[in-house]
Amino acid sequence: MMRVLLELWGYEVSEAIGLDETLETAKKEHPRMILLDTSREFENDLEMISALSHSKDLGSAPVVVMWGYSQRRYKKAALECGAAGVLLKPLDLDTFEKYLEAALN
Repeated sequence: MMRVLLELWGYEVSEAIGLDETLETAKKEHPRMILLDTSREFENDLEMISALSHSKDLGSAPVVVMWGYSQRRYKKAALECGAAGVLLKPLDLDTFEKYLEAALN
């Protein structure tokens, strides 16, 4: 659904599953932003956020996290791992659009 929405808004979208595929795809595509749709495995999600945020191969592409965790400690942990922003599911499309505009301008 996110791919369709982003493409309707005029963005190019590449998809990847897991850290290795995401890093490989990002190295090839040179994204301007990485939108990470997280799982229910909190510790694994934090490792992925950290790896993507600190990868020298990705340049300065911000990592924006879509998360179902609403507690403040989860957001804080994601930001401490290097996320540029955290969007709570279900997404507020206005907030999501603002993140996109800020990240890509």
